[in-house]
Amino acid sequence: MQNLEEVLLKKDKNNFNLLRFMAASGVVITHSYALLGFPESDLLSKNTNGLLSFSRLGVYVFFVISGFLIANSLWNSQNLKSFFWKRFLRIFPALAAMLFLETFIVVPFITKSSLIEYFSSLGTYHYFLGGLSLYDTQYSLSGVFKANPHTGVNGSLWTLPYEWTCYVLLACLVVPLKKKRIFGTLVTMSLLMMVRVLVGRYQIFQVVSFLKLDSRQFLLFGFLFFSGVLCLELRQYLKFRPLVAVLLVLGLHYFSYVSRGASFYFMLLIVPYLSISLASAKIPKKITDWFSKVDYSYGLYIYAYFVGQIFVNFFREYLSVAYLAVLTMLFTLPLAVISWHFIEKPALKLKKVI
Repeated sequence: MQNLEEVLLKKDKNNFNLLRFMAASGVVITHSYALLGFPESDLLSKNTNGLLSFSRLGVYVFFVISGFLIANSLWNSQNLKSFFWKRFLRIFPALAAMLFLETFIVVPFITKSSLIEYFSSLGTYHYFLGGLSLYDTQYSLSGVFKANPHTGVNGSLWTLPYEWTCYVLLACLVVPLKKKRIFGTLVTMSLLMMVRVLVGRYQIFQVVSFLKLDSRQFLLFGFLFFSGVLCLELRQYLKFRPLVAVLLVLGLHYFSYVSRGASFYFMLLIVPYLSISLASAKIPKKITDWFSKVDYSYGLYIYAYFVGQIFVNFFREYLSVAYLAVLTMLFTLPLAVISWHFIEKPALKLKKVI
């Protein structure tokens, strides 16, 4: 029988790709409410008194799993140049392809601006280059989606600079964390949460201006990211136990209606545990084998919002939340498949170039 450490660190044994796919699917569900102009009242939101939604949980799971896998990548990288090259290949080729497709292929056919006006607008090129830079992401393009409840072309891109900034912060701490990983990670998590509490209480330093980041969001995502780093060091203790999982979920449901503040911190403890322990849970081997070979989560995440906006733009009066979610999944999945097989996977083969 394989030990837990071996399962979590082997792609063909763990469920990380499946979990990320489920997280991206959760984002699609909740975004379907927002895109139609409805409050984000999905099933999870109703059962946690608004503490979580499928999209919020999905993003949290992304950061936890990212912390686990990215830290493992950093510990095993020859140097920081190699580490960041691998991170670049994972994010930017697919992002560039998506932004190019949106900006220069699809939107020209659906914009209400003339093509001359659209292609002569600096905003068109700012959208592409700003999105590619991560830290100057634009959300509007000339003449498109202006009648939709939300006018942004691709609202999902806002989390990417937070993700990349977590990579940078981890790299900056590589020396102290490599020497005392558990202690150093706990100190980092404590500091992130303490600063977040201070920012919220005293309304100071709310924006990291030179990065255009919401400091409270970054501190929260950073905490979750480093909780994944901590889980990497404690992985041998994170066995999935169904009864424990059920009790934790029921506890979160209860506390969310008793004390919103306490339930938030309780959530910050159980989401990392469930995210990582579920990665080692036993599921049918055919499913594990399939997801060990493909990772459609990133493509699903970066394309779904734009696809959903197109449906809302043309068919809003005929759509319910459920219909929009299903249609978005059906039409985004082929894009995610193409992105993985023709852009992301080939790009990842270049890892050893540096």
